Amino acid sequence: MHKPITFIAASALSLMMLASPCFSMQDAPAGGADTGAVSGRSYSPPSVALNENETIMVQSTHSMQGVSEKLYSYFVQAGGVLPIYDEDFREFVDYGASITLGIKREITSRLFLVPTIGMTLLNGDWNSGQEREGIFADSGLYFPNYPDMTDPEDLPDENQGVGYSTGGEGFILSSELLRHIDLKTSLYILPVAINVVYRLHGEGEKKINPYIGGGLGVCVAWREVESRTLKQKYYEGPVYSLTYNDNQTVTGQLLQVFGGIEVPFGGNMKFIANIATTLYDLRQFEPILAISASRPNPAWNEGPQPVTFSYEDSLNIGVFREEWVSSASIGVVVPF
Repeated sequence: MHKPITFIAASALSLMMLASPCFSMQDAPAGGADTGAVSGRSYSPPSVALNENETIMVQSTHSMQGVSEKLYSYFVQAGGVLPIYDEDFREFVDYGASITLGIKREITSRLFLVPTIGMTLLNGDWNSGQEREGIFADSGLYFPNYPDMTDPEDLPDENQGVGYSTGGEGFILSSELLRHIDLKTSLYILPVAINVVYRLHGEGEKKINPYIGGGLGVCVAWREVESRTLKQKYYEGPVYSLTYNDNQTVTGQLLQVFGGIEVPFGGNMKFIANIATTLYDLRQFEPILAISASRPNPAWNEGPQPVTFSYEDSLNIGVFREEWVSSASIGVVVPF
């Protein structure tokens, strides 16, 4: 009874061993190698089937950083600012500082779309000193023997075209106030621009990667002027009238060009050094000072006329137009 059971158990165990991959003779290497020597067999790790999410999780860190770099990165840079044009603008603002924030969006491996927003501050001092500038006296017509005639068409036919034109410049010499006007100007500019940047090399090709770019935008500018001499906005002197514009806010357009270098550091971050020149449209600013010379009423004047006659072309001081400003800055680029 026990012998048949033992024989059946032994036969079943033999079949199980032959069916098992670990004991199969088919995995033995060719060439008559010892089939019982486990150390001579090549070992392949078992393959594991992963779903889509698990496959992404096991990607290398370098690959994930590359994907991030191709999407977006942001940067911040700060530096100094210097006005370069025009002469009147440079007399009132001498130096300043700026900070810029931006986002880079890759279009191609070398071309990027870069919207930016920033803040620029310019400061400067101005003093009239001993300067004397002319105030133009408007030219006019005078007809001999006809002082009341101001139009050639009003003259008799025989006197058509008879007369002469006058003009001149006035200098205010007797005002102590105008001799010592001091002005301290602070100009704040908030620029918003859309730029295109072209890098000379693709990502990772060179250690130092130069780039150039440019863009268009708009700006909001406000100007604050302080003076120890002038305490009010309007002055009426014995021989002049003065208007003082101490605070104003305007909007305008801008055009900028820039260039610089990128240097990788600290993993996927980059150091940047940038030089830019920006043209700001500041024509909406009124002059800081407008001075007009006055003169007594003409002897022939009668009727309800102004007490004084002022020259139409006032002396304008602190006139801002299209102004060029250059800056040098450094910063960092961080992908996200």
